[in-house]
Amino acid sequence: MTIKKSIFILLSAVGLLMLFSCEKQEDVTVKYIATNAVSEFHLSYRLPSGALQSENITASSIQDQWSYSFTAQQGDIVYLSGNYKDI
Repeated sequence: MTIKKSIFILLSAVGLLMLFSCEKQEDVTVKYIATNAVSEFHLSYRLPSGALQSENITASSIQDQWSYSFTAQQGDIVYLSGNYKDI
């Protein structure tokens, strides 16, 4: 076997290994939901850009619901934190 042929076989094997070892990145829908509050609460959450958003939400009844959704890639970091003080 010639050196050129050996190198070609080696590079082909490495190329195939790299091709099949890569994970496919899929888009997923992320949805934040906050429910069951009867008064104001504070939320901090991560936007698709990576920036943190903070807001105060006013709820009038237990049926009120806050939600936020966006598309992200599988493996992205998501974050939601809430602070609620019931009287």
